[in-house]
Amino acid sequence: MTLLFLIFTIIMIKKKIEAIIVKMLKKEGDVLYPFTKGLSLIG
Repeated sequence: MTLLFLIFTIIMIKKKIEAIIVKMLKKEGDVLYPFTKGLSLIG
């Protein structure tokens, strides 16, 4: 396993986790939406 492949895999997993978190927060309501948007801009 090359380093590039490892980095790519980590990025893909991170994006999937972020998508799940966003879906969960949308069920809770849009109160935390600006916070999650800020996190997505940083990450």
